Amino acid sequence: MSGAAPGRAPAETITVHADDADGRRRNRLEVYGRRWAAAQGVPVPQVIEAAEDGSRFVGRRIRALPSEGRAYVDAALESAALIAAGAAPRPPAPATTWRHPDRRRTAVRAVQLAAAGISPVRFAAARAAANRLPSAVPSHFDFHTGNVLLSAAAPGPAAAGTDAAAFVIDFEYLRMGPAHADALRLLTTVPRAEDAEYGLDLLLRTAPAREWPGIAAQLRWLALRPLAEFITAEDPQDPHRVARARRRWALGRAWAQDIERAHGLASRRAGAAHPSPPRRTAVPSWAVAVDALPAGGSPRGRRPHGDLPGAFSPPYPHAHAPEGGCP
Repeated sequence: MSGAAPGRAPAETITVHADDADGRRRNRLEVYGRRWAAAQGVPVPQVIEAAEDGSRFVGRRIRALPSEGRAYVDAALESAALIAAGAAPRPPAPATTWRHPDRRRTAVRAVQLAAAGISPVRFAAARAAANRLPSAVPSHFDFHTGNVLLSAAAPGPAAAGTDAAAFVIDFEYLRMGPAHADALRLLTTVPRAEDAEYGLDLLLRTAPAREWPGIAAQLRWLALRPLAEFITAEDPQDPHRVARARRRWALGRAWAQDIERAHGLASRRAGAAHPSPPRRTAVPSWAVAVDALPAGGSPRGRRPHGDLPGAFSPPYPHAHAPEGGCP
């Protein structure tokens, strides 16, 4: 990545060069993805010019605001929804998919997970449950705070109370994926727990009850994967980041259990096309009966929570892994 295109101020553009086949493939995917997304109404940095062979492209620079607060979550979830509602993407080259760099270490990683208190069987089951979900909607597959930038640079889905929108970059993984995959990936990377809770409530208020089990399965996997990445990394990791990741795993499991419990209760309600989840209250509540509350709530009671660790904002080991994780 280099400076500005000729004739333009360096602060306004970013030029990306590629010298090998893989780099040119990624540039072509990025240019295609931005243009595809713009056609769906998703805010993206403008592609000013691009070489057909992928050797170079010039894009508009985005000056990002902090990736936190309800305004950020509102705008980011709107961009995720626009991607999911879009036409099926047809990239000009195979999309990037993630595979662990050394599968020969599978047995070693299983031992490392077990030593850290994570059952390899539970790990494999969580991954398999997420991977079994049908690929039903267009998905960015790397929809984290580093790739979803709040900015006031151009029109698009506006953050509540601001003129900003959530601009999306890094489209090399773009393909079909499970419903809500991008929104849930985003909610595991926002820096504040209250933002994640707010966003999850928004998602669950609008998602049909039939989709709740898939949301729970993805949450369980997305909460576990970064912790496993830390534990099995070959390089030493910051113990504070690992500890925060472990707390996030516990919180993600609790969220998934709440959603599954609410779905089970709701499924027993005769004639409930879209069941009423528990209303959030100021009083912590781990379990509130779904059918005892009015419509418009969330399928989780409000509970105490800690901070969402910075460990869930890249970089962490294999930070750009949109799927898979540690084998």
